[in-house]
Amino acid sequence: MKIAQILDKFLPVTESWIYSQIKGLEKIGFESDIFCHKIINTDSFSHKIVHSYKDAPKCKINYYRALGKLTKSDGATLFWNKYIKKGNIDVVHSHFGWAAQKGIDLAIQNNLPHITTFYGADVTRDPFDPDKKDYQNKLPLIFDYSKIILCTSNFLKINLVKLGAPKDKIQVWRPAIKIDIPKVDKTNDDIFRIISVGRFIDWKGQEFLIRALPIVLKNYPKVEVNFIGAGPELERCKKLARQLKVSQKVNFLGSMSHQDVLIYMKNSELLVHSSIRSKDGRCDSLGVVLAEAAMCGTPGIASNSGGMPEIIIHNKTGLLVEEKNYKDIAEKILKLIEDKYLLNELSKNAKIYSDTMFNYDNQIKKLFNIIKG
Repeated sequence: MKIAQILDKFLPVTESWIYSQIKGLEKIGFESDIFCHKIINTDSFSHKIVHSYKDAPKCKINYYRALGKLTKSDGATLFWNKYIKKGNIDVVHSHFGWAAQKGIDLAIQNNLPHITTFYGADVTRDPFDPDKKDYQNKLPLIFDYSKIILCTSNFLKINLVKLGAPKDKIQVWRPAIKIDIPKVDKTNDDIFRIISVGRFIDWKGQEFLIRALPIVLKNYPKVEVNFIGAGPELERCKKLARQLKVSQKVNFLGSMSHQDVLIYMKNSELLVHSSIRSKDGRCDSLGVVLAEAAMCGTPGIASNSGGMPEIIIHNKTGLLVEEKNYKDIAEKILKLIEDKYLLNELSKNAKIYSDTMFNYDNQIKKLFNIIKG
């Protein structure tokens, strides 16, 4: 069986689980051809057959743009359709709702079954964005024609049903996470190391951890916080750390390789993920970073927001806090600093839970059976 994998870009580093999924399916018998608008991060992600519209020769791009205008069609879809027809494709799988706008047309034009996987903003933000009318108008067709609608959390499933997706078509499929857990031991000292991983954008909420630090440090000064990530909110967060006089306890490390992130996770006592639901609806629909940290033996504190409570079971696999409540964050951090037994129990439980929920081999087999069925 061969799958046409429809993506916007192949592939952002923040979507590495899609690559793992494609490669995992290949190992158990499913081939994939990639159809995308742009190829990026070729040093991390490579694939034998990738049909990238914007990486085609300029003369081809101009031809399909002109043909699209003439036929009132989409140029990229016309370009991809040629390869769909001669590629012996059996199934079209669109990753994210916005990719399904074109994936659904390719499936219909070639009488092929279609699968859509929704991952987050394509459910919580874009269906309500006044600038995304084309997407909103296409959603009923995507819901109607897709044989299967996949999503990564129960939170997304509930919201998809609210949007009109048929409940009997929706299946929750957890990402298959495969990480190379670093063989490093935590530094043997009395510093309590906290890590935060994520893009510095408004709804990731790093500022609330920074605001919690003066309270934490007043009670336990031997704390170090490492922020990993970059983005437009980074400078504002650095300024806030200076204003609150906690800069000496905070390291802004910028972007780094996934393996280096795992090393920092393994060497930390705690991950704090204080993201929120933004005004336009964006939020963490699951919070895979929490699962990766748990697999490294590092439990998490997370906002009671989006799909994160599906990974952080309060007082069992981690601790939940109220959105934007930095005092609650400080209280929970101090609780774990003082209660080593609870910290160790959360660490053990979180690892078992995440290793089970996101088990790579099991989740790939589950996806294989979904597509095959």
